[in-house]
Amino acid sequence: MKAPFSLKQFEYLIPAAVMAPAVARQQYVIIENQPLMKANIDFEKSFMKMEGNLGFIRASDGYPQTAWKHERIKLEMTIYPWAKLVDLNDSDTDGIIMAMDGWMNNERSCCGVLIIDNVKGYDGFAGNKWYITCYICDLLTDECEISFRLPVYTMDTNEYNN
Repeated sequence: MKAPFSLKQFEYLIPAAVMAPAVARQQYVIIENQPLMKANIDFEKSFMKMEGNLGFIRASDGYPQTAWKHERIKLEMTIYPWAKLVDLNDSDTDGIIMAMDGWMNNERSCCGVLIIDNVKGYDGFAGNKWYITCYICDLLTDECEISFRLPVYTMDTNEYNN
């Protein structure tokens, strides 16, 4: 039996440099030294903070290019249920869904869900690959739905699998 490996905190960063080749091909320039996306999730404190380029986030979710708005967005969300930690080594756990509410750009109320799911292998059993998926919407605007999916990388105890 593997020792418990609880997901307590999660940080993900996409630097601005990854956008430069794509922007050059589209013949427009985004002058910005801030990261395209930065997510910090603290499961112990039940808090998520995310900021990034709205155009990049929407493009990665499959929105058409005409819908891109290259503006900064900032989310501060409270995650429910409180203090629920996910054991990434538990083979019986295939995921968890948590509700969230909070603020978008410190002015608009928003809500959503945070999903931590285990990707099943070809044999149908849970594997050791995990994703965090967020769906967030602004309650006052029809056009503001944000969703993103981020991989969770874990270290394997077997040195050959790292």
